[in-house]
Amino acid sequence: MSKLGVVEESWKFIDIFSLDDDMLAFVPEPVISLLFLYPLETSIENASLGVEDNSSNVVLIKQTVGNACGTIAILHAIVNNKQHLSIKGKS
Repeated sequence: MSKLGVVEESWKFIDIFSLDDDMLAFVPEPVISLLFLYPLETSIENASLGVEDNSSNVVLIKQTVGNACGTIAILHAIVNNKQHLSIKGKS
């Protein structure tokens, strides 16, 4: 993320092995983003993402190339949490 202009002291990645309350208690707070990995099934891939809300401040980035889901997830985490991260100028 530092190569994307995010100051290293303002972020940290940790692994979460379960969404059970007992396991989530070990997660340092505050949490500003969660990257959730799961196997893609045809029913999920073909499902509608819902109604577009143009009044929202949420930035959505459409993935158009294969095998870029991690990169897109990290970009979503950055652009939708700029107020919580220190970003270097001209990044």
